[in-house]
Amino acid sequence: MIPQRTVKVSDLPYSLGICYSHTSIAYMKRVPGYQEAKYNGNPDAGLDLVKSLIFNQRSFRRLGFMLRHLDLDRKIYFVPVINAERNMRLNTIPVAYAEILAFDLEKNANANVDVLRNIVKIGKPNTGRNHTDRLSNPIVYDGPIRERDAQYVIADDVYTFGRTFMSLIEHIKLQGGSVTAVTTLSMRYTHRIKPDMKLVEDFKKAYNITDKEFKEVSGHEIGYFTAAELLGLIQNYNRKNGIEGLKRIFSPGDGRQMPLGLQEDTGKKGIAPAVQDPRKIWMNYSPSVRITPY
Repeated sequence: MIPQRTVKVSDLPYSLGICYSHTSIAYMKRVPGYQEAKYNGNPDAGLDLVKSLIFNQRSFRRLGFMLRHLDLDRKIYFVPVINAERNMRLNTIPVAYAEILAFDLEKNANANVDVLRNIVKIGKPNTGRNHTDRLSNPIVYDGPIRERDAQYVIADDVYTFGRTFMSLIEHIKLQGGSVTAVTTLSMRYTHRIKPDMKLVEDFKKAYNITDKEFKEVSGHEIGYFTAAELLGLIQNYNRKNGIEGLKRIFSPGDGRQMPLGLQEDTGKKGIAPAVQDPRKIWMNYSPSVRITPY
């Protein structure tokens, strides 16, 4: 079985049918400053990376489609995916992306916008994991939302399989909030979040499996899986073994979560010294003074 899922992908609203992405992960990795922003915790490198990827007409149009789903007369919170994972340095790209989106929307649309920096992802990182490991790795978030009736937009650097932001949607919903849209700088397999019927049928055909059999193996209906997750399963070499292949894929990991560990003198457990508490870092950093979109 895989970790419990509480939000059904197939029940997501129309605005969450796709992830609004700008480029491929392969292209983003070639942009100067990527390593500094992603792995060395350099906020300025993160801002420069984001600006180089989204300040073009194609990206403006894409973001325009996303903004159609937002009510500019209501409070909007951009929620960057902030990692607090042991032995992982701070990835500055999601916060930089959220900051630029919020700054631009407030400046040009006079919207009531803020960036929510107090929600962090804890546990074992997904970065570098294959599809099988990601499915069995539980993703847990810590931190409260601000307002239940506000609009929440998740911002991240890459959409791989979607479990990271689906878990964040669950975290926000559990507190009475609602996510309106998801946007990332890049994607790996697809921009779709909700799978269409053809993809579902292709998946069942690839494993020669029924809906009932899939639920018995995974513990969930197919409707709880993103389009990218189903695509990943279709491409998984275990598909040739049908149901037995799925059982291998869904075999549980150790399921353990690393403690958040907010002590600054940590190093023995919790967050690595290079990271400490990411909320403390971002609360003291205000990059908007050097954001000059136009």
